[in-house]
Amino acid sequence: MNTDNNINNMDNNNLADTQKSILECLSFIPATEVPVGMFDSEDEIRRHIADNDMTYYLDFLEKLYPYLNTDNYSEGMKAVLSEMERGLNTENGGTVLDHAMLFDYQAAYEYHGNHNLSQALDLQKKAVSYLTNIDEESAMLASNIYANLGALYRLNKEMEPAVLYMKRGIDILNQYHLIFTGSGIAQLCNYAALLHDIGESETALSILQKFASVMEQHRDTDNPNYAALQRTMEQIKKRIS
Repeated sequence: MNTDNNINNMDNNNLADTQKSILECLSFIPATEVPVGMFDSEDEIRRHIADNDMTYYLDFLEKLYPYLNTDNYSEGMKAVLSEMERGLNTENGGTVLDHAMLFDYQAAYEYHGNHNLSQALDLQKKAVSYLTNIDEESAMLASNIYANLGALYRLNKEMEPAVLYMKRGIDILNQYHLIFTGSGIAQLCNYAALLHDIGESETALSILQKFASVMEQHRDTDNPNYAALQRTMEQIKKRIS
């Protein structure tokens, strides 16, 4: 993803299939969803690093960063970002998506760690600039990066681009049938909060109810994603009552 006391506070969702958010609250979505048990043993990690397997090492760092952020381990987060940047500057270092993820993480750290919204926006725009070819494999990452840019614009009180980029993230989720993932529901709740901010509360409630109804039809209501939708709807209703 902590900040102001308005409707943004509804965004701190408990997600069903994500671990630790890059940023805890309001707006930011984890760049990657890492199932529990995805980390190899320490010996295996050391072996790959000793073999100078940069692809493996970058993947490890990308999975590690959200955990350090959740524990608010500032020095560890800075070290991981520095190592990611170093790895991407090597001859065979990383893909365009690795670069996008680095800028996404740097933007998150700049906002929450250094309280520099302007710099965070610039870094998040750089992350978006690397999203040139979105496919099934990159769709979740791309949607989260677009959503995070929208969130930063929202924090900067620039509502038109905030709506544009948050909606772009949701459109990607819909295109690749990822809307009912933890990140997808979090994006929906953030988007609904934004719509409420700009006076479109009824539209926000309609969107949330649409997806809640689908989950009800599939008897998929006993999970945190459904609870997040219901909680967001209730908070919007309280704000307009």
